[in-house]
Amino acid sequence: MIRARITLRRALIGVLASLAITVVAAPSASANFEFAEAGVSVKSDGTYTRQAGGHPDFSFNFSVPLNEVDPDLTPLEAPRDVLLDLPPGFFANPTSFPTCTIDQLAGATNGLNTQLCPIASQVGRVDIKYLLGGGNLGEAGVGLFNLQHGPDVPAKFGFNYVGYMATIVPQVRPEDHGFTAGSFEIGRGIVIRGAKVTLWADPANPSHDTERQGIVGDEEGLAFITGIPFPSTAPRVPFFSSPTSCPETGSSFTARGDSWETPGIFDTVGLATDEEGIPFQWEGCEQLPFAPKAEVDLEGASTHTPTGLGVQLELPQNEGLNGLSTSAAKQVTLTLPDGMAISPSVAAGQSGCTLAQVDLDSNDAPTCPASARLGTIELRTQLLDETLQGYFVLAAQNDNPFNSTYAVYMLIDGPGFWLKLPGQLLVDKQTG
Repeated sequence: MIRARITLRRALIGVLASLAITVVAAPSASANFEFAEAGVSVKSDGTYTRQAGGHPDFSFNFSVPLNEVDPDLTPLEAPRDVLLDLPPGFFANPTSFPTCTIDQLAGATNGLNTQLCPIASQVGRVDIKYLLGGGNLGEAGVGLFNLQHGPDVPAKFGFNYVGYMATIVPQVRPEDHGFTAGSFEIGRGIVIRGAKVTLWADPANPSHDTERQGIVGDEEGLAFITGIPFPSTAPRVPFFSSPTSCPETGSSFTARGDSWETPGIFDTVGLATDEEGIPFQWEGCEQLPFAPKAEVDLEGASTHTPTGLGVQLELPQNEGLNGLSTSAAKQVTLTLPDGMAISPSVAAGQSGCTLAQVDLDSNDAPTCPASARLGTIELRTQLLDETLQGYFVLAAQNDNPFNSTYAVYMLIDGPGFWLKLPGQLLVDKQTG
């Protein structure tokens, strides 16, 4: 029996990538939905940065084309789903910040349209451009809040603009464990021309005090704060972080959107540079800390007898604002001592999990037989409050990603996703 306890910094929490916005239905148009513009920026101290493992502000903006023959300049098509695929390694860490309930976001406790989220739960802002009567353009800025996410999604963010609530939910992409965040089946209530969504690197920074919105005070004297300087009681820890890898080629974001008029037909825009045309080429990986620790123990010490193997791997994290994130683990290899061998039943390939059963390309639960299980896994990350549970399973011979005789899968159940990590067992031909 194999058991493992792992503490890894993986981007288990997707960051904000798109926006659930309420819009008015536009007249039918012959063209499919498309973005008039879309962009991404990554800044530290107001300047563009490409430091790997840094803690910048992150922004995504988009606008939709208007029907210029309409006096009211309504959008050609009403957005239905808007999503952004982020390169692997981008993540936000909401666990250090208070949360806001859906009832608080809706202002349900006071019967008004104003949200009543705690000030310390604000992690960014949304700047909305909307259409008034006669084609006039209005603008508004609202707070973006860290919401209670429940057991089915890893995180949730939201805002309330004059009674119209919007939520943003991240999803884990099974193919590369990167993240796609989006809003689905966007409501239609006011005419939105475009929006800019910003996640703050340091939500409690005093520089954001004039941008805060929310409820303060006690039960006898609640007050809603907006537009005046007010400090946050949240801890001074980073909320957003850049990838910790520096590939030779630059990274690219992908914005996708469809409309209520043409659902399922997406306009796709690749975003390889920021607003100034600077590629997303990360640098400075040699500055990142990386000091993994490992412990191994055997359940039995007698010779020539079956034994379980326990492995604990830890990656100490640098969670301070002034430092860089710890580099993520790329590969883990465990070499067994001479004389320790795979059991004959495993060598015979019994009860292996097939590629179809593990279904690596989806977030669906694997259907591997219980008899294929070899051990258990615990995974802890600072990005989730709970410890994730999983198990090792034996892969079917020659029906695995390595097309090899011996292979295993690490299968870890997360909120709204499954981590399915294949591993190869290489046998020393001389020692066995």
